Amino acid sequence: MKSTSTNFNVFLVCQAILQLGLSMSSFAIGISVFKEFNKIQDFSMVLLFSEVPGIFISVFAGNIADRHSKIKIIKISYFLSLIICFGFLVLSVSGSLDLKICYLLLALGSLVRAFEMSAFNALIPDLVPESNLERAFGKIQTLEYGSMVVAPLLAATLYSMISLSGIFALECFGLFVSLCLVVFFVKVKSTEAVSNQFKMSVKSEISDILEAVRFVKKSAFLLKLLFLTLVLNFASSLVMALMTPLFLTSSGEKTLSFANSFCAGGLILGALIAPYVKEKYLNHAQILYFGGIFGAVGLIFASLFRSVASEIFGISLVYLSSAAMSISLQTLWTKFTPNEMRGRVYSLRRVVVWSCVPIAYLNANSMVNFFHSILEIHNTRAINADFFVFENTQEGAIKAVFLFLAMARFLATVFISPKQSLAN
Repeated sequence: MKSTSTNFNVFLVCQAILQLGLSMSSFAIGISVFKEFNKIQDFSMVLLFSEVPGIFISVFAGNIADRHSKIKIIKISYFLSLIICFGFLVLSVSGSLDLKICYLLLALGSLVRAFEMSAFNALIPDLVPESNLERAFGKIQTLEYGSMVVAPLLAATLYSMISLSGIFALECFGLFVSLCLVVFFVKVKSTEAVSNQFKMSVKSEISDILEAVRFVKKSAFLLKLLFLTLVLNFASSLVMALMTPLFLTSSGEKTLSFANSFCAGGLILGALIAPYVKEKYLNHAQILYFGGIFGAVGLIFASLFRSVASEIFGISLVYLSSAAMSISLQTLWTKFTPNEMRGRVYSLRRVVVWSCVPIAYLNANSMVNFFHSILEIHNTRAINADFFVFENTQEGAIKAVFLFLAMARFLATVFISPKQSLAN
């Protein structure tokens, strides 16, 4: 049987390949939809269908991951992802981007990823010792974020050369390679709470989910952590929904691809420095606190300064702080959760934290329109100031939303973030 380190390294390679393909295709779909329909609402719907179905199925996915072989779930997820990607390839080759079919395939992909993520996160403690969890999560996020740096630049180049269908063809190839690696090179028996022969019922599903809810409710610290992350994730989701329209409106595709890559570099830096900062300087609670503050500062930079450089720098700070906070969150939840409940608790946390995503995506266009109307009045000099006067009022409205989010993130961090020290 292969060593756990070998199995973990194989999974690292698979995750990097998967994330690279997903980031490339997501970037290309976003550009295609926004260019064809020129509506923030349509772009937000792409993000919505990419995330929401998986969020609400996550609790059941985590329960299944606890009860069944995590390796088998991952293999099946890779295979289904390959089928869905092939569907995107057929759709793009047809030459017409049908939004309804696109939404359906995005939703199916989101459901499959929910099962794969629940199984993989529950499997990690079987692959690495507990003392190396921070470094393991850091490596995973570094590779994932590294692919996000390369993906926008690569996708922007390939989009003009081989179009959307070529990008999906490359993603299909990457999924096939990942599936082969897991099938032929990973040999590990994951721990399961019960026998695989156990026949699940609706009653047992609900009972197990409620057990995870009771476990989380016992800890005031975990509840506070959930609420803080809920607020911060709402802000991050809005930034994600508005970043592409902002750069496409003001600068164009090349600037957008560079901005995506540079901001993803912030994710890599955050993933690299978080374990080092934890070992040398700060505990996990302090990392969450200062991460929230740095994210607010980044949003202020992106909103108050009009240059593209300041916008990219500000959003990069948001990404850097999010990566550092994510590693601390994953480590804390993994250490504080019993092995037989990790899949359910991870999925429960994901459902609660990411429940704000559909709200953010659905309200992104409304918030931009709200600030747009304010700026319309402002530009008529009804308000005697010129600080927020923009040639393109949509650009100004998006940056006004960023400023609002900066204030919300700062207040949430100061008043909700846990202050107590955590030794581990």
